Amino acid sequence: MGIHKIRDEQGDHVLSVVKGNMPEDYATWWQAYLNAGKAPDAPHYDPDFHWDSADLVVFYVGAKEEPDTWTFSIPDGREVHVYNLNLGCQNQAAKVYANYFRGKDIIVTALLNDVPFSEVVKMMWEYSEVQLAAEAGELEEIPAASKEALLRGKLAEIKAVEEGVTCVEEDRAVLCANGIQAPADLFVARGEKVALYKCEAESSSYRKAHELRMCWDNCVRDGVCVEEGILIARNHPAEVLKLIWVLNQLTGPDGCPYNFRAATWTEEGVDI
Repeated sequence: MGIHKIRDEQGDHVLSVVKGNMPEDYATWWQAYLNAGKAPDAPHYDPDFHWDSADLVVFYVGAKEEPDTWTFSIPDGREVHVYNLNLGCQNQAAKVYANYFRGKDIIVTALLNDVPFSEVVKMMWEYSEVQLAAEAGELEEIPAASKEALLRGKLAEIKAVEEGVTCVEEDRAVLCANGIQAPADLFVARGEKVALYKCEAESSSYRKAHELRMCWDNCVRDGVCVEEGILIARNHPAEVLKLIWVLNQLTGPDGCPYNFRAATWTEEGVDI
């Protein structure tokens, strides 16, 4: 079992991920964790966190058949909301997360990089909508993920022959030294300077923009000099372009400003 204490503009949240069956004393365990957060000698002590009113959530991926969602009460009377992601259960959540491990990576990486809880929820829903569309047969004949991989491969070939390029790698994991896998869709190096790409076959999304920022931050923490972050897609909604503008007003973990831009496949020389 893992547990995360999260704070954002919507309040305080405690999120637990259960990868096995819930123990019989799980409710008591929750209460003990919440109580200990107020004790100065506890590892997760935080006097500013609202332990008595925080939103309580569980992602369940155990083997036991359970409903899509349910609640249970802890000793102080509060309810914990449980969402079933068990792939063995024939429920909506399981279908949404047919590629559960990719969805889990998005969530965990976001949480570890201090993305606000409300933004993590947006990421989950955007990812879920893609999976549901695939289940319903509403995607184009070539699945979006396959089309994205095809276009990314073409871009990698173009970059590989550009002057000064010393390394081109797809799905490059960054911050490996610290145990966090946050892959860049395309990693292009010119000597010690690196360009990071996050790719989408059709319209770009908030999720990919935030993933690009996470890749940048992880590279910096790993000692990699990032020169540019590119969000590439067929087109970019106005709200995504606004988000990129906002991100470019911020600085990364090294105190240097971000340098993100939106590009289209055509602009990068890829025939779609």
